Amino acid sequence: MRIDSITLTHVRIPLVEPFRISNGEVAEKDGIVCAVDADGLTGYGESSPMAGSFYSSDTPESCWRQLTTSLAPALAGQSFATLDEASAWLDAQPGSNFAKVGLETALWDLEAQRRGLPLHRLLGADKDHAESGLAVGLYDETERLLDTIARYLPDGYKRVKIKICPGHDVELVRAVRARFGDIPLMTDANASYTLADLPIYQELDTYGLRMYEQPLPGAALEDSATLQAQLRTPICLDE
Repeated sequence: MRIDSITLTHVRIPLVEPFRISNGEVAEKDGIVCAVDADGLTGYGESSPMAGSFYSSDTPESCWRQLTTSLAPALAGQSFATLDEASAWLDAQPGSNFAKVGLETALWDLEAQRRGLPLHRLLGADKDHAESGLAVGLYDETERLLDTIARYLPDGYKRVKIKICPGHDVELVRAVRARFGDIPLMTDANASYTLADLPIYQELDTYGLRMYEQPLPGAALEDSATLQAQLRTPICLDE
């Protein structure tokens, strides 16, 4: 494929309600849509960092700057024999993965169109649908958390993930279990705990959760392994 042109569009979509996690709150979702034209086709991808450095040092502003000043200008005009070659070229460029992914996913979309395949088939999926889960942020009152879950479960969500943080953890899980029974349930702490909080996670272990998402800081891989060795519930790494 030969990359003819690239169009970048920064979109900002208001959320139905503010989404609050352990280290902040966001009321809008930013995304940078990357449209890549090649050989008469247009592939679309998205660079999708959260505002306010919620999960990493990458922000919509930093990704926009990298895409507009270096990554997109460098990619335009390039020719590649294969998708692997294009991905390897992009991987070798300076810049963050949050910025690069907008262009790389557009290249995958182009390759899927070129082969006449749905993108999920090119990625290796053998099903034509995926069950969706509900992610619910922190609230000042537990009852609001429960009411939010109750409002959205009838829409067909198959699992629920709730945000937790120190001081708001076991009682939230206990309340969800009391009201909704044995629904598939998991927690996400956004890296707000330490190994000293092991007793909290040992208590959470009694509630039959699907996983604990990012209990400890992202770089604390050895601590995460130590924590996992003392728990039954699987730990999922994110940050």
